[in-house]
This record gives sequence, C-alpha cells and structure tokens, in this order.
Amino acid sequence: MNDWEDAERHAERAQQYYEAGQWQKALREIRRAIAVNPQQSEWHFGMGLTLDAMERYEEAIEAYEQVLRLRGDDVDALINLGIDLIQVGNSARAVEVLQRAGQLEPDNASSYSHRIAAYTRLDDHEQAELMFYMACQIDEADPSAYDHIAESLAVRGKLPQAIDCWKKVIQFDPQYPEAWANLAKAHWQMGELPRARRDFIRALRRDPGDIDTLLMLGELLIEMKRYAEAAEKFRRVIEMDPSVADAYYHLGHLAYMVGHRNAAEARFEKARALSPQRVGTRAGLARIAADRGELDRARQMLNAEIDLGDHNPAQKLDLMRLLLELGMDEQAEQLADLPIAALNRAEAEGLQVDAELACGLLLCRGAARLRRGHITTGLRDNKRALAHQPDHPVALYNLAYGYWQAGKLKRAAYWARRARAQDDNDPALKMLRRRLLLSRLLRLFWL
Repeated sequence: MNDWEDAERHAERAQQYYEAGQWQKALREIRRAIAVNPQQSEWHFGMGLTLDAMERYEEAIEAYEQVLRLRGDDVDALINLGIDLIQVGNSARAVEVLQRAGQLEPDNASSYSHRIAAYTRLDDHEQAELMFYMACQIDEADPSAYDHIAESLAVRGKLPQAIDCWKKVIQFDPQYPEAWANLAKAHWQMGELPRARRDFIRALRRDPGDIDTLLMLGELLIEMKRYAEAAEKFRRVIEMDPSVADAYYHLGHLAYMVGHRNAAEARFEKARALSPQRVGTRAGLARIAADRGELDRARQMLNAEIDLGDHNPAQKLDLMRLLLELGMDEQAEQLADLPIAALNRAEAEGLQVDAELACGLLLCRGAARLRRGHITTGLRDNKRALAHQPDHPVALYNLAYGYWQAGKLKRAAYWARRARAQDDNDPALKMLRRRLLLSRLLRLFWL
C-alpha cells in the first residue's frame, strides 16, 4: 500500500470515528491523512467539523481558513468559519465572513441567520432584526433564525417575545440543540420556576448527558428549595465527569446551607483546585472562616475572590454583604459601583430590572456609605432601595440611623416608626430607638 492509499484509509477511518462520536480518534486519523496529502481541502473541512464537535473553536478556525486557501471562496467553509468566529468572540469579523457567504449564495438562509447571532453579540439589535427578516424571506421555518432572534430579544429583556420564538424553534425542529434549555432559562428569568423545571427536564430527555443543562437544573432546584433533588443532579454530573468544578462548588454551597461546614469546606477546596479561577469558591471559604472567627483568613480569602473580577451582580451582592459583615466598608462601596451603574442605565432605557437585586445592591452601598460617614449619598441609596421594595425593614432602619447620625431627630423618628411597623422585635432597631430617645432628651436638656 502506498502513502496515498494509506492516507485515504486514515480519512475513511476518521469519518467512521466522527459518525460514532469518537472525536479524539477521528482527529488523530484525519491529521494522519493530512500529513500525507495536505492539499485535500475536504480533509481540512472534516478536521474543522471534528474540532467543532470538541469545542476547540480556535483550531477549527484555522482548519476552515486552510479550506478557503485551497478552494477559494466556499460557502460551507465561510459559514462554519463565521459560526466559530462568533464562538471565540470575534463577531465583527464573523459578520464580514458571513456577508461573503451571502454574496456567493443569496438564497442561503444560514448566512443571514448566523449574522443575527453576530449582531446580537455586537449589541446591534436593529441589524439583527433585519437579518432575521431576510432569513425568513428565504425560509420562513428556519429554526436557527428564530433561535438567534430569541437570544437578541432575551438580551433586551423582551422575554415573552423570546419565549414565543423559542417555541417556534421547537415547533420547526423538536430536536434543535438547546431549544428547551433556552426556553427554560427564559421562564426562569420571568420567575416561572415550575415551568422552567419542566423545560429543563424535557431538554434532558433529549440529551441525558448534557452537563450544562444538569448544572442549570440543579441551580434552579436550589432556588426552588428542592435541595435533595439539586444535590442528586450535581452528583450525577460528577459521576459523568469528576473534573467539573461547578458541581463541587454547588455541593459545597448545599452542605453549608445545612450546617455541614467541614464538608462544605472540602468541596469548595476541591472546586478551587479543579478551577482556580472559578468565582465563588474563595467566597465560600471566607464565609466558613468568618463563622469560625478566623477573620484575617476570611478577609484574605475575600480579597482573593474580589481580585478574580468576573462576578455577576447577584454574586457581587453576596460579596458586599460579607464585606460589610467583616467591616470592609470601602471595598463594599466600590464593588457596588459597576452593577448600580448598569442598573441606572437599564432604568434610563425603561427596561425591567430585578427589584430584589436592585434593592439589595442599593441597600448595601447605602449601608457602606452611612458607616463611612457619607450621610447624604447613603440616605439617597436607601431611599432608592425603597422605590424597588417599599417598606423594606433594612432600608427603613438605615434611613432612621442615617438621619440620627445627621442630627435630624424628627426625620429619624419618622423612619424608626415605619421600621417598627415592619419588625417591632429587631434588637438593632430597639437600640436605635433608645438612642433617639436619649438624643431628644439631651437636646431638651441643653435647650
């Protein structure tokens, strides 16, 4: 057998392995074929598909670019290249590549539907909608177009419309990847937790080994307070892949919630060892250290957590609460600035915001400012918190405390009465009321 025949045999085996889902073996065989004959563009294309299946998008991009060098402009290679450029965050170049594909085949809906995704990531939703209409003119039942425009709608907070589009995706293609999971996430964002759970279960019926969906379902079950079911999902993830740090982190969180600090600490440490940049693990260890009175270690862990700098607003809120508990008021105030700036922009644009999250962020920054002596801005934050959750007892207490600090005793008494109506047994409020009474008596005495 000569080298050329041997290369063909490697290529055939690569295709067999690819169809069997044995990606690593397929990649090894196709590389052996290409080593003998690097001019076969279809082998480079096959390597790109294999690398896509392995989620090695940077390498897949190189494979598709080699196809284009060998073949010239090829629509399939251009579309796959565009998709992978979106995956690695180069959406601007993806638009250019997909435009070339559209010029070569104007009746190919894929070149338009994937541009919806690219424009969504570029935050150009007007162009995303234009691409959607162009795709639908070619194929009005294109599930990819509806999937990508649903993402655009969801990003803009238009969740009911996004849900309608994902339902269309499932109608057109019941096996479309991630459609049920995306529908579940949208229902979750809308607070429809039982419906989100049912959608996640439907997604897992189609792909029981989808680790990302299992993790999301576990997180949802925690929010639904179905802790035993959540733990089962995370343990199943570990059975399938013991290297998934997220599963250990969530099991650590569940262990902490039921008071098993040693077990929680072990799982947080395991998550940190598997993924040193995984947010939350050091915060969990900081919380355990604080509970044990190891305040220096708690602060050290908390500072290391903040240095990761990749926290969503809800995670930042949890960090701020712990910072306040540890007396790290300046860091708590600084940590609030970016998520509150995003909240301000959303409100200015008339977008719906999470009232509980907004209230929590403003409460924490307001408390940090009051404790640092920044009375005016601290009072302002707490009043804004009340706009999101009227009669919130902590905001009412903070306002009473802030006005007492400022020496405005009548205003302080007003807010203290409102706080008492919400929680008459709060020890901190009772102490503040005694201080108010003493301050008023002293003022009368000196007058």
